[in-house]
Amino acid sequence: MQPQNLIIRKIEERDNPIVANIIRTSLQEFGCNQPGTAWADPATDAVFQQFTEANTIYFVAEIAGKVVGGCGINTLAGEPDKCELQKLYLNRDYRG
Repeated sequence: MQPQNLIIRKIEERDNPIVANIIRTSLQEFGCNQPGTAWADPATDAVFQQFTEANTIYFVAEIAGKVVGGCGINTLAGEPDKCELQKLYLNRDYRG
């Protein structure tokens, strides 16, 4: 599918349930819907809140007004001079 009207923007609090659904659905599709993963983590319901600290950011991808995925950048725990991509998930219709 060609991404038409793709917008990349910072997450907003109202995106939390949509992003949580994308994360959990993606993990379930790959058989990772288990304790110990983001699938069972209550923090998955509050992605916006996880990326409000300095040096963190979470972006959502929106196509035609629909959030279809997201990805965050955050420092590594204990290593403030290094960062990593976190919680990169996309709706299955927009992968590939």
